[in-house]
Order: sequence, then C-alpha cells, then structure tokens
Amino acid sequence: MDGREPGGTPFFASVSFPDPLHPFVVPDPYFRMYRPEKITLPDNFANRLPLPVQRLRKQLAQRTAKRAHQLAFAVSEQKARAVIALTLGLINFFDDQIGRLIENLKATREYENTIVVFNSDHGETLATTG
Repeated sequence: MDGREPGGTPFFASVSFPDPLHPFVVPDPYFRMYRPEKITLPDNFANRLPLPVQRLRKQLAQRTAKRAHQLAFAVSEQKARAVIALTLGLINFFDDQIGRLIENLKATREYENTIVVFNSDHGETLATTG
C-alpha cells in the first residue's frame, strides 16, 4: 500500500460504495451477470399490498406516476426484475472490489494488523431469489 513498511505508521482508509441506487451504473461483466427473466419476484409484489403501494400501482396503470423526483413510484414486473438483476450484479462487483482490498492488505502483510468494518444502510429491502 504505497510502499509502506509492514507494521509502520498506523493508517486509516475509508472505502465507500454509494450504490446500489438509481441510476444503476454497473460495469461489465456484472451488468449481465443476472438475467432479469430468471429473477423471482417476492410473493407480495403483486398482492397483499399496503395502501400507499396500491396508490403507486394505480398511478403506474393510469400513466400518472411522477418520476422526476426522489419519491417512490411503482414499476412493472419486467422493470422490477431488471432492477433486481442489476442490483445483484452491482453487489457482486462490490464483493470483488472488497476482495481486492483484502488481498492487497494480505500481500503487504497489513491484514493481520488491520480492523475491517463493514457498514450498510437499508439494502433497498430487496427480498428475492435469483
């Protein structure tokens, strides 16, 4: 890590992955890693919906949904599958990048002297199987 001597001066590094959030910018090969048509949507995608989600679905069907803001809006099953596939690919990308970081720590003999902390926020409540 920049020519440091193992066990030298303590250091702090912060690595942040602000995604997966819209727009989904996913590099190859992760962009095509999951096929949308193979994604199983959660059981409650089309039924047992809370009232706010029912209203969003109605807006989608009536083509009155406002999408030029950060508020929630409903999507079709096809679009939901595409978004989930991209999200899963992006998570694999993050996993690989974290793996590279850990391998670099091991290669420079810093791994055993390093504390790695993982933090996450909400995960988009993405409950599905792919």
